Amino acid sequence: MRGKVAIVTGGGTGIGRAVCLRLANAGAKAVVINYSRSAEDAEATAVEVRSLGVQALAHRADIADEAMVKAMIVTTVDRFGALRACS
Repeated sequence: MRGKVAIVTGGGTGIGRAVCLRLANAGAKAVVINYSRSAEDAEATAVEVRSLGVQALAHRADIADEAMVKAMIVTTVDRFGALRACS
């Protein structure tokens, strides 16, 4: 993950939060923490990711809404550069 940019849906709490921290520890360049309900939890996760030296952004988007997902991707690319699928 070194140097990659990731979007984690549901990244503010639970498994999503753990994934965000794991990505940060694996050397990601940036992590976008997607949330639909709890801005406070998402921002707390972003603060923790930043404390690991990784750029982080909490972004509200309902993943069932195509326009919101597209806007999240545009914001991510504009702020952090290219976004590529990882497997």
